[in-house]
Amino acid sequence: MNTSKTLPSVKGITNYGFCASKQEHYYGFKGHLVTDERGIPLNFSVAPANIDERDVAYEVLDKVIGLTIGDKGLIRPSLKADLLQVGLNLQTPLRKNMLDKRPPEIVRLLLKVRRRIETTIGQLVEYFEIEKIRC
Repeated sequence: MNTSKTLPSVKGITNYGFCASKQEHYYGFKGHLVTDERGIPLNFSVAPANIDERDVAYEVLDKVIGLTIGDKGLIRPSLKADLLQVGLNLQTPLRKNMLDKRPPEIVRLLLKVRRRIETTIGQLVEYFEIEKIRC
């Protein structure tokens, strides 16, 4: 009797994506993480690498309300308007070519919280060794 189990194939699910911060293309999945202001994970999603993170935001932010801080990849006026209708105030750092009308001290605070979140993501990637899987 054969008791070995085979893992399901991910062929057809994975795809090519681009990491803007590292300026590199890759094949596989992209993780999306929601944390609280202390960096404690609250929700996550894994999607093929070619799926836009702004489209995944609707799923991972489903139960979130109030002020939410995202990265520059979430900049899309229609996303911000949709989230505002359900009680979620999405704030992101702006791109260099965008005029920021928010007070500088508020922007510094947002960036400080973003740094904490990025640290959490980096620690999870390192701990679980999930950036590159060689199999």
